[in-house]
Amino acid sequence: MTDPVRTARHACGPLALALDRSRRTRALAVADIEEHLADDDLCPAATARRLGISVRGLHRLFAGQERSYSATVRRLRLEQTLRDLRDPARRHLRVIDVAADAGFADVAGYHRAFRREFGRTPAQVRAGAGLRNPR
Repeated sequence: MTDPVRTARHACGPLALALDRSRRTRALAVADIEEHLADDDLCPAATARRLGISVRGLHRLFAGQERSYSATVRRLRLEQTLRDLRDPARRHLRVIDVAADAGFADVAGYHRAFRREFGRTPAQVRAGAGLRNPR
């Protein structure tokens, strides 16, 4: 008679290794996104190329996660602008410049995304208005 626990461990070993590899590669993808956040050419193809994986493989890394590749990029860019808007050393920059520095090309889209994510406009944050707890 075979031991079901031993059988399960044997069967799950490769799966656990694959999941661990996926987690590590996803973490590398997020680190790459952070490093290239302001790049004009930040896109799935560029990230995948730098990681040595296919675009489809990159999207698979984010499948089933809280955020897709694009949503991760958007969230990281929004967080960057939030830090910049609160930074006294960057107070001289216009909101449009803060958005552009983080890689947002569409100012209206940036304002909508910022308000949806943080519950306030960039100008309100800069003026010191409180934020709801970010997601």
